[in-house]
Amino acid sequence: MRGLRGITYRLGVARQKARFAWRGVRHYSHLRGHSLEGRPPVAAVLVGRNDDYMPDFRERLVACLEWNTRYLVSEVVFVEWNPPADRDLLSHQLTERFPSLRAYVVPAATHDRICENPAVKLLEYHAKNVGIRRAQAPFIFVTNADAAVGRRVDGRAHRHTLEGKRTGAHPSRGQPPLPSRDSL
Repeated sequence: MRGLRGITYRLGVARQKARFAWRGVRHYSHLRGHSLEGRPPVAAVLVGRNDDYMPDFRERLVACLEWNTRYLVSEVVFVEWNPPADRDLLSHQLTERFPSLRAYVVPAATHDRICENPAVKLLEYHAKNVGIRRAQAPFIFVTNADAAVGRRVDGRAHRHTLEGKRTGAHPSRGQPPLPSRDSL
C-alpha cells in the first residue's frame, strides 16, 4: 500500500511537469511567428552605465533588448548617465548592434551640477525623464534595462490601438489632457 502511494505521487508530479513543459513549448511556438507588423509603435526607455554595479548587466541588457525589439518595441531610447571615465561607453556597442536604438550620454559635468550627493552616481529618474522627452513613438514603455516584456503588454497596447483608445496623459502626444484642478 505504501509503495503504491509513492508511485501514484511520483506519477502525478511527472504529469504536472510534462504539462508545464508542453505549455511552454506551445507558447514558444506561438512566439516564433510573432512580428511587429500591424502593431502600434512602442518606445522603450532604458537607463544604464558601465560601472559593474551588477557583474552581468551588459549581457542581461543585450538579451532583454533582443527580446523586446523582436516582440514589442519599435524604438529604444537608452540613456547612459554619468559614465565612468575609465570605461567604454555601452552606447557605442548598443547602437551598432540594435538599429532601432538611439543613445544619449549625460556627462559627468551635468550630473555634478544636478546631484548634491557625491555617493550617488546615477540619477535614475532624471535619466528616464531624458529618455521620455526624446522618445518619438505614441506609446512609451519606461522600464529597467534588464526587464523583458511579456506578451500580455504587447496585446494590451495593440488592443488599445485597434479600439481607438489612448493610454497615457501626455497632451503633446495627442493624448487627452489631464483634468484641471477645478474639475476634480
